[in-house]
Amino acid sequence: MIALVAALVSIIVKEWLYRWTAAVGREVRSPALVANAWHHRSDAISSIPAAVAVTVSLIVPEWAIVDRVGAIVVCLLILQVAWRILRPALDQLVDAGAPAADCRRIEKLALEVDGVEAAHAVRTRYVGSSLAVDLHVEVDGGLSVAEGHAIAKAVRQKLIDDGPEVADAVVQIEPYRIPRST
Repeated sequence: MIALVAALVSIIVKEWLYRWTAAVGREVRSPALVANAWHHRSDAISSIPAAVAVTVSLIVPEWAIVDRVGAIVVCLLILQVAWRILRPALDQLVDAGAPAADCRRIEKLALEVDGVEAAHAVRTRYVGSSLAVDLHVEVDGGLSVAEGHAIAKAVRQKLIDDGPEVADAVVQIEPYRIPRST
């Protein structure tokens, strides 16, 4: 019975620790804290099959196999959580780009800046937990260099202020080309 109580307490406490640590990790943008949060969650999740196995063995002692099956389930859960922790770190180490949804959001934000007619060639890479962005924006070809530069600065600031964790952006100005209809 003591093993069952310990497993149930572990589920509750570790899930609470996961939620708290994950919230703080996201707030301070710390991949290490988020990974530690997932460690708490893996403890909570792995306690579930342990609680089930202990409960079954208390009710039907002849079903000792349930304990072994529970151990296999726990191992698989730990492997899944390990991958969830490892994957973002690997993406950052190999300069992986942002997900497609974030790239579309970056393009949409650029289009919200006055004077931007089109945006394309969005490239991103992680620098730590933030993004470095390169993109091309098209503006009226009759603008002066100073006016084009002001638009590029406004796009950069918009991405840093409103973008998905954008640390820096390089904005290339091009003359707007009206799309040809076929």
